[in-house]
Amino acid sequence: MPIRSGKLKTKVVVEVRSSAKDEYGAKLNLYTKVYMTRANVRYLASSDLIKSGVATNIEVITVLMRYDARIKHSHFLSTKGHRFDVTGIKPSDNGREIIVTATREL
Repeated sequence: MPIRSGKLKTKVVVEVRSSAKDEYGAKLNLYTKVYMTRANVRYLASSDLIKSGVATNIEVITVLMRYDARIKHSHFLSTKGHRFDVTGIKPSDNGREIIVTATREL
């Protein structure tokens, strides 16, 4: 069953870390937009994270979105003013959507 567009309520920006450097050669903490999409974002509850042994200073989200070959494990997801590291990309059985797991340190 395909994703219905009404379920994709949250704007998500897929970003990559920029390789820009300052005049002294230090890497700058800049990100470049790869693309923007709509997705269904779910935050994992703290109790679920504690049960699975994940550190409590980490926030975990799962993002259901349409399949796009541009997303990579080295990318970042920005949503609602927060940036998350992509930790997992799982294609669905029908190949039309993916589930991305992403984390950020609190």
